[in-house]
Amino acid sequence: ISYKKKYLLIMSSELENQIKDDLFRDKVIKFFSQYKKYLITLLILLITIPSFYHAFKAYERNKSEKILEDYSKAIMMLGNENLDEADKIFTKLLNEKNEAIMISSLNKIIEINLKKKNPKKNIILIDDILNSKKLSALNTDLLKIKKALLIFDKADEKTMLALFNKNEKQNKFYSLSMQILVDFYISKNELSKANEIQKLVNEK
Repeated sequence: ISYKKKYLLIMSSELENQIKDDLFRDKVIKFFSQYKKYLITLLILLITIPSFYHAFKAYERNKSEKILEDYSKAIMMLGNENLDEADKIFTKLLNEKNEAIMISSLNKIIEINLKKKNPKKNIILIDDILNSKKLSALNTDLLKIKKALLIFDKADEKTMLALFNKNEKQNKFYSLSMQILVDFYISKNELSKANEIQKLVNEK
């Protein structure tokens, strides 16, 4: 190939590449101008999301520390027989999402109400929490057992059966629940019903 042809081929190739570059640049500019708002928003999100995440984690950590601080403060008040102030803090903690704190606070409120000789308040409180369905199945079952023990002496059969379903044999606390029901029937001198429930426990 002559020098002139080589030169033309090189020039043609360079021109072709330049045209491709120009077309690509035009496409990029067009794409950017068309989606500029979205790209800027995406860029901002990529920059701010990590900051928000760390800020959120710090907030959650500080919130957890505050919850534990309030709980500890209420425990000290309870130990000093400052029942009203302790009750206020524990009642506030009942609204927290931390289930362990919620259950612990509930137990302390029950203790306070028993000290104040106000057992009816405990039943209202337990019913409110059970109806709110905020608890896990495990804690719900435990709370039903606690309610049954609190109302045991004055409860009627309908109330006890509403707490304990004798057909729920998969319940982790089935044996304990049924034993409470057996004791309930015995206390009411309904021995045939007590024996019926005892058979269910033995069959499990």
